[in-house]
Amino acid sequence: MTSETTVGRNTVWGTPPELEIEVEVTAFPPIFLVGEQADRRRLAKLLHGRDGISCAPDSDLLVDLAGAARRNFPALFHYGYPEQYWFRRVAGFFDALQTEYATSRHLTRWAATVDPGALALVDRLFPTCRVVRVVPGSAERQSRRPDADDARRLSARYYRMFAADLSQPDAALTAVLAFLDPLVEATSRP
Repeated sequence: MTSETTVGRNTVWGTPPELEIEVEVTAFPPIFLVGEQADRRRLAKLLHGRDGISCAPDSDLLVDLAGAARRNFPALFHYGYPEQYWFRRVAGFFDALQTEYATSRHLTRWAATVDPGALALVDRLFPTCRVVRVVPGSAERQSRRPDADDARRLSARYYRMFAADLSQPDAALTAVLAFLDPLVEATSRP
């Protein structure tokens, strides 16, 4: 009787082919919480730890870094790179810092808080970011309109909520997470 001979992992048919697996890791776009300091801090506290989101302590670091690059551009110009290069470097540094902070807390993505005046800078540095803007007031005037819910989602990147919405944390959190991750079912969230 002839049987199949096995030597190590090899069989009489030869070595099995190596599998070529390509894994593409898609980073989540950064999230910026914009609004008055107290409102954005409340929202950051609600979001921290949910759906893998890390909210670092409130600071003006991003604005300060971009300001330093802008102020020193005449000196940086001598290195031969345009202004946008230096802004990309600032964005890369800030992203790395936030990513490391999130990773140290076993979270997968990050959110940062900024003043409303920094919104143009955020758009320039992070063109694919998601923005959640907390505006003063309530949605009472908005609720009279038939498209009130659509008015909150101003684009694929920009969501507006009212400070009064934060008085109902569960509903506010559900709405923001639905905006950030529209493909994740709300029932699967903690």
